[in-house]
Amino acid sequence: MISIVIPVYNTEEYIVSCLDSLARQSYTDFEVIVVDDGSRDASAERIESFIADSKIAVSLIRTENRGVSAARNTGIQYAKGDYICFIDSDDMADSEYLSVLLTELTNAKADICFCEHRTVPEDCVTKYSFHESYSKEVRSKYEALSEMLYGDRQHGIWSLLCRRDILGENRFAEGCRFSEDLGMVWQLAASSEKIVFVSAPLYIYRVRGNSAMTVISESRLDGMRLFKQLEEFMRQNAPEFADEFIRYGVAKWVWSTIWQIAHGSKSLRLFKESIRIYNPDEHMRRLLDFKARRVALSAFVFVHSKTLYYISIKIFKRQYRSVGG
Repeated sequence: MISIVIPVYNTEEYIVSCLDSLARQSYTDFEVIVVDDGSRDASAERIESFIADSKIAVSLIRTENRGVSAARNTGIQYAKGDYICFIDSDDMADSEYLSVLLTELTNAKADICFCEHRTVPEDCVTKYSFHESYSKEVRSKYEALSEMLYGDRQHGIWSLLCRRDILGENRFAEGCRFSEDLGMVWQLAASSEKIVFVSAPLYIYRVRGNSAMTVISESRLDGMRLFKQLEEFMRQNAPEFADEFIRYGVAKWVWSTIWQIAHGSKSLRLFKESIRIYNPDEHMRRLLDFKARRVALSAFVFVHSKTLYYISIKIFKRQYRSVGG
């Protein structure tokens, strides 16, 4: 059985769509554990109404507001499945989400299976069913961690299914307001021996204007601290990869954060003020010999001219919009 953990906080507009997408799953041996993290809207009432009319197994746990990490950890505590996955309450899952993830994890005898995601607008209500062909790649722990660091493997906690025993004592960092899900992804990957990646975009990510990743805030420093703490975790669980992560892990996180801040800043002055707290020059210099050319090149531009870096990011953003819509 699969346990699906859904943390909820003030998402009354979206939670029913999320649960509806699970009710349409082609694989049916699963339970849903919804943890209402002290919502102040009608989220809990809408969940209770859904449960009353639904044929799928949904449990609602109501707690005081302690944050998304604590809510997910509570869900883990109550999960009964041999496999576990996490879905955000404002997102949705393709009808083949569970089926494909479990099939490929089992076939590969892997510990984790990752899928791709696709983004949809905030008001999307479309029902998805993926039936196209897809590729799959099986990786060892070291190969997967290397691709996550140097390549384009960018997976959220919501894009994976893992064996319950691999989860073990790993838990989300409570009190951490940014990158807590990414930190868990790294922990799970470092705790695994074999990982399979499938190209199917089975997770449906709703882009909201007020979501945490669209807000520039000093609380993002939590993510930087979390990645620093991961260095010791790598020493203990992936020693063959630890030196690389210690050299580049925090720096790569800073690179990604500065990229996002440049995208979201309304002025060069605001951009420069917002990035000071990350000690960016030191971290960007670490990336000058990074294996990924795009990262190394952008770090080079940043070190030599923050103004040119900011302008280039804005140009890239406009070009992306004109090409991608």
